[in-house]
Amino acid sequence: SFYQMRPVIRPEIQRMLTEEFYPPLNTASMPGNMGALRVPAEDIQAWATHQRQQRGVKMLAVAGALKNLSSGILQRSLKRSINRGGREKQQ
Repeated sequence: SFYQMRPVIRPEIQRMLTEEFYPPLNTASMPGNMGALRVPAEDIQAWATHQRQQRGVKMLAVAGALKNLSSGILQRSLKRSINRGGREKQQ
């Protein structure tokens, strides 16, 4: 009977918030409501700030890749145009 009443979801959510989030989100059970968790506002702010910074880093990487891709396409297109122009003048 003891094992049937053992909490399952709350401990798993607490583990996830501390182990799978960076920076970790610390939690505390609420007195009088053991199913509710309190997460400090500072932890949420730190996590949100980190997420914004990481998104910015990822966007810069994507922008760099697109720039490299587009400049390569542009260079090939210009070379083809130049080559076609030279052939048209010869004809």
